[in-house]
Amino acid sequence: MKQSRQGDPEPAVREPSHGEISAGRIAQAEHRTATYGVDPTPTLATNWGDSIAYAVVMQVTLPEGAGPDQAQQMLDDIVVPQAKSQPGFTGGTWMHDGPKGMGIIMFESAETAEAAMEALKPPPGGPQLVSTSVFEVRAQA
Repeated sequence: MKQSRQGDPEPAVREPSHGEISAGRIAQAEHRTATYGVDPTPTLATNWGDSIAYAVVMQVTLPEGAGPDQAQQMLDDIVVPQAKSQPGFTGGTWMHDGPKGMGIIMFESAETAEAAMEALKPPPGGPQLVSTSVFEVRAQA
């Protein structure tokens, strides 16, 4: 056992188990709050196997010749309202890099995410679906 400068034994350092947050992570979160004004408590699943949400991750290729204005209008008029209307919807993020697009749409449960995955497929004449999957969300900051 290590000895402190005064000769007293130092307490044993215990590694956090699954679901526990280490003192270092708590200190980092508190530092971010003091420095940047963000919430110090990230949303975390507390036990292995627990989830805080489920995400539908969709990758698409935008239609050939579709400009940024047309793609934005499709998001505003069709994609986002359709996602928001799905049971269990909690939020979403849509992004693109040229003709490649991706959406990450969050849901309360695996069941609502699976059902929404089918309902959110692009319409005929819209973007071409490259891939779609449901992911278990373990942490959010």
